[in-house]
Amino acid sequence: MSGGGVRRAALVLGSALLVYLAYTQGWVDLLKRPDELAAMVRDAGALGVAAYLAVFVVLASAGVPAVVFMVPAPLLWPWPLAVLVAIVGGMISSVLGFLMARYVLRDFVRKKIPPRLLRPEPASEREAFKSIVISRLVLFIIPPTNWAYGLSSVSTRTYVVATFVGALPGFFFYTLAGGAFFAWLGGMPKWVWGIAAAVVVAFVVFRRRRMRALTPP
Repeated sequence: MSGGGVRRAALVLGSALLVYLAYTQGWVDLLKRPDELAAMVRDAGALGVAAYLAVFVVLASAGVPAVVFMVPAPLLWPWPLAVLVAIVGGMISSVLGFLMARYVLRDFVRKKIPPRLLRPEPASEREAFKSIVISRLVLFIIPPTNWAYGLSSVSTRTYVVATFVGALPGFFFYTLAGGAFFAWLGGMPKWVWGIAAAVVVAFVVFRRRRMRALTPP
């Protein structure tokens, strides 16, 4: 088997194992019970961090926005650890999405990427580096960008380094802003929680419809 074949087989087997563990160990079901999940993660110590990261990586690499896992992290741990979890989970999931698009699911993800994200190939690795940094500052690490770069000719090293540089401010912003928001919301009456929930739902629906409209059939 060639080197590329070995990488493809390893990615497929590794991803299948992570998905299998996520369902058989009940990690996905726990997302439906946030209070129970929070208590379990805090009480589990290092094992809780590892389990949270495993679910983070599996779902974010499969298309769930990484921000979903960054915003509540300060509710579970002190902010330095919460930011570290955001960085580790965000980087691993974005790299895994990149590698799966490049070696395993090229035809599938090509149909899922909005045309505006499929840009011409950069003239050099330096240009690719700048392009990735800018896209991370503007769009952060949304899954379609990970897939789009996986379909390009940019090297894995350039992608990883540029993603880290460009996404680092976002890792801090989304984690710390999310923690501050929940801390403020905790002192508000219940009707404020209702409005906040409605705004979040409306935003998610709007984003999903917009992405669907931009994605070719």
